[in-house]
Amino acid sequence: MIGIDLNPEYLSIKERLLSEEKIFTGSAKTNIIRLLPPLNITIAEADKFITSFNKLKQSIENG
Repeated sequence: MIGIDLNPEYLSIKERLLSEEKIFTGSAKTNIIRLLPPLNITIAEADKFITSFNKLKQSIENG
């Protein structure tokens, strides 16, 4: 399991990962993204999450 603790300004990333990037994250506290990747996750799948997360983070930072 991987947990990402979000600062308040980034809370929308969790919902936007699902609605815009079609990436489901498990539910935990409202400020935490919980990931349960399978043991056979591919590098391409991990890269897709990282790229999507960074894209959404940048869009928030750029307003």
